[in-house]
Amino acid sequence: MPTETMIVTSAKTCVAPVATSRVGGIRAAGTKSTMRPSLARVTLSRRASAVAVSAGKKAPEMPPIVSPTDGTPEWFACVACADFYFNDIQNEALAEQLRELRRYYEEQEREVDFFFVCEPEWLNKFPQAKAVRKPAVALVSTDKTWITFMKLRLDRVLKLDVGPMSIDEATKSTAEIPEYKDSTWRAPYTPYSKGWWEVFMRK
Repeated sequence: MPTETMIVTSAKTCVAPVATSRVGGIRAAGTKSTMRPSLARVTLSRRASAVAVSAGKKAPEMPPIVSPTDGTPEWFACVACADFYFNDIQNEALAEQLRELRRYYEEQEREVDFFFVCEPEWLNKFPQAKAVRKPAVALVSTDKTWITFMKLRLDRVLKLDVGPMSIDEATKSTAEIPEYKDSTWRAPYTPYSKGWWEVFMRK
């Protein structure tokens, strides 16, 4: 697996022979391996714009920042089973990546617009979500660019355009994250503390 660097300029994708498999709690035809760009590619993009302006250069066009608490903004999501998000060795670094993003938001004095939602109430509107093992967890945000990035980063998730709704509707959970036993962990190092995801769930 390639080593991720702070800033990556491109992502290459290779497709394996077609086979039926269950990945990320989703049953799909075909498996795909992605060389994933660093989260910093997204989180530092607005910093890059600021640097360009300070240097007297024209800043690149950036999508507008949408307030998650203002009216009924558009929401987007990456959906997978809870086990994939919180108990899969492949995603062990996800906790630190989200903490990094949250620190960046705090530095920019920006409202947090990304949350984990366990079995969101709106999920039943999407027939394709029935293929996701239960309990399903959605990583939701009003930032379409970031959700698209996370789809590429996580790979084995279902990307959905949830639609316009209030933050209360978008983050309403109907189930709890299950307890995972330490015996299911197979990596030779200690995992993050159980429940690290709770800080990213809206109360």
